Amino acid sequence: MARFRALVLSFLMIAVAANAQARTYWVSPTGTSGAAGNDTLSTPTTLAWFNANAAAGDVCRFKSGTYTDPIYPARDGNSTSRIRYYGFPQDPSAVVVADIRFGYQHGNYCTARWVSCANGATGLYEAGATEATDDSLVACWITGQTGPFTIGSKRSVVDSLRITGTITSTAQTHFIAINGERDHANGPIGEWSIGSLNNRFTNSTVNVNVNTTASAGDVHIIQMSASAYNTVANNTFNVTITNCYGYFFGIEQYEGYYNQFTNNAFSIALNGSIGGSHGVWCHRDSSSYNRYVGNSVNVTGSGAGLSFMLSNGGSFPNTTGHNYYGNNYINVHSPQAGTGVFWWYDGTRSDTLEYNTIITDSSTPLLNVPSGQSIDGTVLRHNTYYTGGATAVNFSPATALNNPRFSSEVFYCRAASGSGSEVIRVPSGVGVDSAGVFFSPTSSNGNTAIWYGGTDGAPGSGGSFGIAGKSVWGSPRFVDSTYATFDGRLGSNSLAVNSNFTDGFSGAYPAAGTDVTPPATVSNLAASQPTQTSLLLGWTAPGDNGTTGTAALYDMRWSGAPITTSNFGAATPVSPQPVPAAGGTAQTYLMTGLTQGTTYYFALRARDAAGNWSGVSNVAMGTTTPDTIPPAAVQDLSTNP
Repeated sequence: MARFRALVLSFLMIAVAANAQARTYWVSPTGTSGAAGNDTLSTPTTLAWFNANAAAGDVCRFKSGTYTDPIYPARDGNSTSRIRYYGFPQDPSAVVVADIRFGYQHGNYCTARWVSCANGATGLYEAGATEATDDSLVACWITGQTGPFTIGSKRSVVDSLRITGTITSTAQTHFIAINGERDHANGPIGEWSIGSLNNRFTNSTVNVNVNTTASAGDVHIIQMSASAYNTVANNTFNVTITNCYGYFFGIEQYEGYYNQFTNNAFSIALNGSIGGSHGVWCHRDSSSYNRYVGNSVNVTGSGAGLSFMLSNGGSFPNTTGHNYYGNNYINVHSPQAGTGVFWWYDGTRSDTLEYNTIITDSSTPLLNVPSGQSIDGTVLRHNTYYTGGATAVNFSPATALNNPRFSSEVFYCRAASGSGSEVIRVPSGVGVDSAGVFFSPTSSNGNTAIWYGGTDGAPGSGGSFGIAGKSVWGSPRFVDSTYATFDGRLGSNSLAVNSNFTDGFSGAYPAAGTDVTPPATVSNLAASQPTQTSLLLGWTAPGDNGTTGTAALYDMRWSGAPITTSNFGAATPVSPQPVPAAGGTAQTYLMTGLTQGTTYYFALRARDAAGNWSGVSNVAMGTTTPDTIPPAAVQDLSTNP
């Protein structure tokens, strides 16, 4: 009988568990621990209690205030029922928690939205062979970050964050660490099974000041180790280097594979010195097959000596390669002397550069491979190079392998070329037969434009110096050739527009007469049909050129405060973004997930396929409806007999 009762009890427990419903719990800084009624808006529980007891599907709703506890769940959600922490979408700063930490044995399939940390956040943690998985952090504000903010996870999303901090540590500091556990015992790719994989870091703004003055002081703004298939896209990085005692790298990859960096904006103010090795982007230890597309990098300031180290040796020298750089805009005020803006310290191996604009006002070459290294199978096509010096490319000390080649490029050098200071200096074996356009406004001719294997020659003069019509000397006639306001689009009668060139033009920009007209600015954005949690936005679609055609994409943003042209970039992007329709089409977008009785502001801009942006639209304001429906009246109240 006792065994029968035990079986019945077990069955009932399983049945109750199976029928349990996910719940929403309210928490407060002054809540009462427990959930025996202490889980409503009027009788909230504590964040610590929710962390310890939340199960898959449960939701934590915060009352405003500062919490001494972190967001740190003790259990996992699952693929259909996440554990969620929700603050205030109109003002994430209304909820301040001690930390956000998902992972480290538990905390998988978890989400945090619209909360803030005043003293930095841990992020998505990994330890040994254990990473966080399938987590998301969205629209959180993190200040006081000293590093690292970790994305040691798999298949997680970090979106629309604002991270601000200062690095003063004397230890090596990774401000954002997209890391797995490295496994050198199994060779340069042995770490894949336990690496940081398939994560997304998107639409975020990172502001950091670097000021290290003693000891090691090595700094990585983004450090990727044992990481593959991660996406870093549409972010803004504002970095000020007051002083950096040790190494500095904007992005450094150790054993990073197939990672993508797309449409990010890097602004680096170099106002002090850097003591050790340094680069804006750096690959080492077999980092390969990574892609950098559509990024903009501007290095300014009174300091000097910051370049791109696109290959480095490390623990596995001569193993980086097959990395792709396309449609990037690179402007480095004063790169490292004796190197180049792009510098392959460990040689190139099948890298591809195309449709990039690379400029500097210094006399340092734009591309450089040092002595003792090789240029192996590298493809350079449709790039625009602009330098304040006489030499744009210096590959002369290196060895050419497997037919590296230039095709349909533009080389523009402000200083005059001459013997020893040719526009390009390349060893025998580098293809320059269709290299494109060479020019210096201070040279009378191009007789010393090319140094090829020890001999000077003019572009298009045949043999090693290129085919006439495909390798030429003359002005590309940029729209604006002034360094401070450079516009590399091709003006009328440009020598870079020529049917002999691949695609009919040379350089990174389309031929003269193509699209330089932005989409029209939307002027009738409006919000209507409010509910407690949504607003319907409507507008007339602009075109590709003014009001004609179809724009390539929209950038729609919202804020709890009025949006202006100056603060548009700080507003939160909507997700997913609306898709442009043909010019003149009436469009709508339903904005959901809003808070009742709250005022929101919206604005948008449009971009065409050539990269031309419209102005910021008019600002639409809408207010969600308040909850005015009371609970139903109790109908069956009675006294107990």
